[in-house]
Amino acid sequence: MENLRVDYLKHFDFEREPFGNDPMAGFHFECPQQTGAERRLVRGPLQGKGLSVLVGDHGSGKTTLLRRLLEALPPNRFEAGVMVMARREVDPTVFLQRIARMFGVTTPPDERGALIAQLAGRLGQIQERGLRAVAVIDEAHMLMGGDVLDELRGLLSLEGEQGRTLSLVLAGLPALESSLGQHPALASRIEVKARLESFEEETSARYLADRLGFARGKPDILPPAAVAALHEHSEGVPRLLNTLADNALFEAFLDGRGAVTVADVERAAEDLAPGATAPEFATAEVLSPVEVEGEAYAVVSPVEAIPGS
Repeated sequence: MENLRVDYLKHFDFEREPFGNDPMAGFHFECPQQTGAERRLVRGPLQGKGLSVLVGDHGSGKTTLLRRLLEALPPNRFEAGVMVMARREVDPTVFLQRIARMFGVTTPPDERGALIAQLAGRLGQIQERGLRAVAVIDEAHMLMGGDVLDELRGLLSLEGEQGRTLSLVLAGLPALESSLGQHPALASRIEVKARLESFEEETSARYLADRLGFARGKPDILPPAAVAALHEHSEGVPRLLNTLADNALFEAFLDGRGAVTVADVERAAEDLAPGATAPEFATAEVLSPVEVEGEAYAVVSPVEAIPGS
């Protein structure tokens, strides 16, 4: 299999695979959609906002944006942790215990009152050290139950001598907005909202060209007609653009050709059927390596555990 990969790279004179969905160190794509959302999201913790929300469809780039958010938080000013929700049935006490562990509480108690007191004390200690605690909850559309949302509202109310002790960042599918809309007490706390939309065709073309160039590939490997087909079948979703382009390139490689055709894209789209096979809840690749705690959560803390983009 490794020989196949080497032959594939050599065939197109690539230095690296251009369209994998794993983070590529050193690559960052600038476009108004991503840049605007990033600026909105980053200003939440940086300006001490309580609740920031990021929404976007599967594959729209939420994970990449969260990674850049964490990179933008100086470790001498912030103590940040990330939790990824893995299923919908969430016990509020267990949820709070995971938050407590995120910020260094080694044995959080089972009794809610004592748990809140211990967490509040820990957040106060972080504040006294001149740091701001930031909790990022990815796949937050899983938080459908009112009890857990009530706990989030409570966390936003915790204060120390220097004011609010915690900033929350919720990221998830558009269903997250519906959940928050059914909980006015928490929705009214939203101070920053960022939204990721699919790429327009011109942005898709620039994105594909930048990824290709980063791999040192020649521009004519993806002719305009193939690029248009990739945008059409992916509907401008970055993750699907990568997946389709990668498979279309492999079709060209198998046929011994140096450029992708529309037929290659059609074949890849037919085989993958991305619209029909997209999972109901995607896994957030921002958390790697991941320590899995129980069935409902994946927690990584501190922020240094997050790989670069």
